[in-house]
Amino acid sequence: MLATALPVDHIIAPLTAKERVAAIDELLAGLLPDDAMPVDAMPVDAMPVDGLLGRVRDAVLAREDELTTGIGGGVAIPHARVEGVPAPLLALGIAPGGIDFTAIDGAPVHLVFLLVSGAEQTGPHVALLAELCALLNDTDRRARLAACATAAAARAVLT
Repeated sequence: MLATALPVDHIIAPLTAKERVAAIDELLAGLLPDDAMPVDAMPVDAMPVDGLLGRVRDAVLAREDELTTGIGGGVAIPHARVEGVPAPLLALGIAPGGIDFTAIDGAPVHLVFLLVSGAEQTGPHVALLAELCALLNDTDRRARLAACATAAAARAVLT
């Protein structure tokens, strides 16, 4: 499921953002096109309803404000389920300098996985979160991923 949900064009290496909200915004821009973009010019997996990008951003930031998604080990997984998202969408940003996500271990985050699913997609959403956590429990793989300078290199580590 992870291989399908995270194509190479959803990986940003390196992230230019230096703080949490900017990192989320940078990743969202790659996942969901601008609401002003004509629907017929969008990829099928990213066709929004009116105002979807803003609603997704609000939901992700509200979730982040409730409880940090910085799970430790240099990883954050901001996520939300929002009505109108057609299928689970996943992005990865690699932040070589680290970003403060107020992680549970207090360490800067170098890997930011953004997961957005439809409100009714609980099963696939939880399955992707579980797959990410299992993958990231491998400290060697996590370190190799954090060291990637390109999206292609990151994709190779993930497959």
